[in-house]
Amino acid sequence: MTPLYKENDRNEACNYRPISILPAVSKILERTIHNQLYTHITDNNLLSSAQFGFRKNHSTSTCILSLIDRIYKNMDANKLTGVVFLDLKKAFDTVDHNILLKKLKTFNIVDTSIQWFRNYLTNRYQSVKYRGHKSEKLLVATGVPQGSILGPLLFILYINDLGDYLTDSAVSLYADDTALYASSDSHVDLMLTLRLELSIINEWLAANKLTLNVGKTKYVIFGKKGQTNTIDYNLTINNQKIAKVDCMKYLGVHLDQHLTFDTHISITHGKAVGKLGLLRRSREFLDEKSALTLYQSLLLPQLTYCDTVYETTTQANTSKLQKVQNSALRTILKVNKRTSIKWMHNKLKILTLVQRRELNRAVDCYKHVTNPLSSLSYMFRNFENIRMTRRSNELNVKVPNIRSEIGRKAYSYRGPVCWNAIESDIKKSENKNVFKSAYTKYLLRGVDHPE
Repeated sequence: MTPLYKENDRNEACNYRPISILPAVSKILERTIHNQLYTHITDNNLLSSAQFGFRKNHSTSTCILSLIDRIYKNMDANKLTGVVFLDLKKAFDTVDHNILLKKLKTFNIVDTSIQWFRNYLTNRYQSVKYRGHKSEKLLVATGVPQGSILGPLLFILYINDLGDYLTDSAVSLYADDTALYASSDSHVDLMLTLRLELSIINEWLAANKLTLNVGKTKYVIFGKKGQTNTIDYNLTINNQKIAKVDCMKYLGVHLDQHLTFDTHISITHGKAVGKLGLLRRSREFLDEKSALTLYQSLLLPQLTYCDTVYETTTQANTSKLQKVQNSALRTILKVNKRTSIKWMHNKLKILTLVQRRELNRAVDCYKHVTNPLSSLSYMFRNFENIRMTRRSNELNVKVPNIRSEIGRKAYSYRGPVCWNAIESDIKKSENKNVFKSAYTKYLLRGVDHPE
């Protein structure tokens, strides 16, 4: 096992993630078992729709979109949403093997396969290798191997039933990143609901031998400006107080209480400017093609991570990121500020960030429409027959009614609107890659570029 540094003090063992170094042959066997198990649970629809981690056609973006869609719809109905962001302590390493094996039986896995998993999990020994030093071997009594093929899948099966015990709330899960949420039009009712649901969560954690890191667990009250206030709900778990914050980083995106994404854009912009500086310092040693490759691998992911989540922010915010991209293109092409932005994008055949967000949104819609197992596919199920035009066809979906402009920010509204606007021939693409290629060509041939 090799310790992989995560964050904070490097001298603290808890700030390292243990990664198992496994033989290649065992990984081949694990992949075979993983494919069979995953096919079984997906074909029989056994996975919770609240789980977005380690699943095909799911991502951190779809997880956050699902959560904030509910927040936006609650805002549209003049309701508050309380979200408790739970931090599980060493979740993968503390999975109880006996409990896991019992849970696997609930997924209709036969006894001979259960015995295989028992052999896989038990009697494992590990040693730590770090900077040329190697420790003695010790028995691994709990946990699923991190760095393995099967480990992540076994973990999401372990926590699959978490949401089943809740009564007036729900959870959004990305592996062990858990968000508990509830809504109400009253601060008092919301406070009482969250307190009750947290007690249920605490009982579930104790029964499954998992521990909450209360110090890193926070809660945010989301709502319209003027709805939220400074009232402390005094939420606790195990008699330890949970801190209230106005903004929380969840799966890499900073969610503020009004979903303005001001904080997220500011932090993203700062990081992107730092990457831009590296590109500028490296440019004299690179040819144009290599500089473009560096931009695409280093800077572009920073500018576009979860971009469909924060695309509802202000134009002033998105313009900050667009200016960074414009500067990057000038650096790649070695041109000055007087050079046309449109010319640079056409020269390099690169989408603007506005176009890229549109592309990513459209690709997401395609996945949800064509894959009924997607956790967001329910937003695209109601097909309607409307008058045929060049940009609409029988594949159009029903757009939900909304009360206010805030409701238009919900993905359950934006998604169908986006899908219905796509040309018929592109919608009928045979797979995601064909769709993405066709839609990219559509964007490149006719959309204006910001100056």
